[in-house]
Amino acid sequence: MSFPLYAEYKDSGVAWLGAVPAGWEVHRFRHVFRESGEKIDDTVVGPMLSVSGYRGIEVKEYDDENRRRLDEELIGYRIVRPGQLVVNTMWLNYAGLGVSEHEGHVSPAYRSYWIERDVDRRFVHHLMRSSIYVQGYTRLLTGIRPNSLQMSRDDLMDFPVLLPPLAEQEAIAGFLDREVAKIDGLVAEQERLIALLKEKRQAVISHAVTKGLNPNAPLKDSGIEWLGQIPAHWEVVQLRRLIARIEQGWSPECESPIQKSVMRLKVAQFCGLASG
Repeated sequence: MSFPLYAEYKDSGVAWLGAVPAGWEVHRFRHVFRESGEKIDDTVVGPMLSVSGYRGIEVKEYDDENRRRLDEELIGYRIVRPGQLVVNTMWLNYAGLGVSEHEGHVSPAYRSYWIERDVDRRFVHHLMRSSIYVQGYTRLLTGIRPNSLQMSRDDLMDFPVLLPPLAEQEAIAGFLDREVAKIDGLVAEQERLIALLKEKRQAVISHAVTKGLNPNAPLKDSGIEWLGQIPAHWEVVQLRRLIARIEQGWSPECESPIQKSVMRLKVAQFCGLASG
């Protein structure tokens, strides 16, 4: 997608940012954002939130409910209010920040910031998560392990924030919200199509290996409830009749005599050579 050029540009003063429209200004992070000191003391505020490199700040979903923290374990967690910028300084190289639409709480490793009133929240959200900004953060990250690189507080406070006039911020944010929504819709549609194709792939395989390729072949009951009918000239045999031998690989965990005996017994049981 191409965009019309502005009449005049100027040097932003930031090497990785380059030239910017003449009417735009570069501010420092400390002048645009004000850190919130709110933390949970005795009352939990909202759900647990997390940062997604693709979507920004969202309600955290748990695969296992046992991983959900108890209320008393959330003391000291940071409170997030709608419209605040939430930053995970250990995940900035993966766009680990965004403006929250939710009220909730985040890990103490996060920070939440109020945004100045003359700044459009959605513009800031798109700006701070843009690829050129992620590259800017990455230049300043320090640490030993790739998954725990972090930006210092001083570097964050001094980080450049590019701001057009408010009317342009609002126009850009509106445009991006519409275009991103269209793209997200296309992505969701493709994901549904991929899921359907995966189901079809599995169905084709299952039908071919259990019903054969001849749709007119006579069928018979396999005698196995979950297998159902099979071609009349096919046979159902026990797996042990098809296996010549089972070879056991080596593992340090199989070194003890007891462990070896248990493994041999399991192999024998599988082959029908020993009873349970």
